[in-house]
Amino acid sequence: MKKSNKVYIILALAVFAIFFIIKLAGDTASDSKTIKIGVVIPLTGTQSFAGEGLKNALILAQEDIANQKKLGKPFKYDYKLIFEDSQLDPKLAISAANKLIDVDEVNVLLDAYAPIGNAVSSIAEKRGAPHISVAFDPKIADGKYNFILFMKPDTVSRVFLEELQKRNVKKISILRVNNSGIASVYQAIKDLSPNYGVSISSDEVFQPGEKDFKSLAMKSISSKPDEHVLLALSPEIELLTNQLNDYGVTNITTAFYFDVAQNKEVFRGLWFAGYSKLGDTNFEGRYKERFKREMTFGIPNFYDAFNIIVDTAENYNGNQKPDDNYFAEKIGEVKAFKGVLGNLSSDSDGIIDTPASIKTFTDNGTDYLSK
Repeated sequence: MKKSNKVYIILALAVFAIFFIIKLAGDTASDSKTIKIGVVIPLTGTQSFAGEGLKNALILAQEDIANQKKLGKPFKYDYKLIFEDSQLDPKLAISAANKLIDVDEVNVLLDAYAPIGNAVSSIAEKRGAPHISVAFDPKIADGKYNFILFMKPDTVSRVFLEELQKRNVKKISILRVNNSGIASVYQAIKDLSPNYGVSISSDEVFQPGEKDFKSLAMKSISSKPDEHVLLALSPEIELLTNQLNDYGVTNITTAFYFDVAQNKEVFRGLWFAGYSKLGDTNFEGRYKERFKREMTFGIPNFYDAFNIIVDTAENYNGNQKPDDNYFAEKIGEVKAFKGVLGNLSSDSDGIIDTPASIKTFTDNGTDYLSK
């Protein structure tokens, strides 16, 4: 090889090395000012309609920060969202969580639905990754790094049973899908029901994806309950309701799950326990205006979770980016945080509880029958 060619090669390698070092330094500087939030939600599959809403909630929260910056409010950090599709499959959620921790090096994990929250929580605890889940199952919050931002099973069950008592309901039949979050709500209803003079006449369990509920419907009807209580996600809860209607059954209710259904028209006129009115009365209108769609499961919870993460980071006084232990400690100490859901506080179990109300869907929207 000619000497001149060697010189050119050496110069080219030197330029490449300098470029790489500058880029690496720039990426490191940028990374030190960026809080990464890894999000595991169903973007495809039966719950993709809800996953899209959850994603939109975080986009809206990001846009609100951008607007505040335009008005001159300073922020120490940028906030980057990295989305992974769970398809409501725990195995996919485990792979997603590991990828977000190992490859993307996220600062906080955020997910929804109990089967996903349970899958992610064990990884989060082992890896020391702060994790907020929007789900019922209290086991998700076990450990130092795991948290829940959702109503407790006892919270919604007490409101539900109080309403049954007011309506002089003595006997209920329960039809429920095999799901860890729903199992938590069922257990709370079962444990608390004797305190309200309510007995369970029938308890029918089915698997996700079932479509024919005729035999379960007949078992429920034959137990002669005052109310048929449905604990399921879409599309099963709509199918159940329609098939019970086919038998002339209209005394149907739920503890929360009409609120997470895709087609709420099916439940028009039925009372149930669900979300309370939002503390921020403008939020729903803002969401609808921005995305041209109705609110779905967990939207205010995700919006508030994002802002709790932002508030936690912005209150950090160290020279470097806050670490995992700082996030875990401060999320566990949240007190009277003003969110769109109301004033939020974390309890000793790492659960940020939210209120429930009795309501019904009407032609004009949602009618709240209790506070």
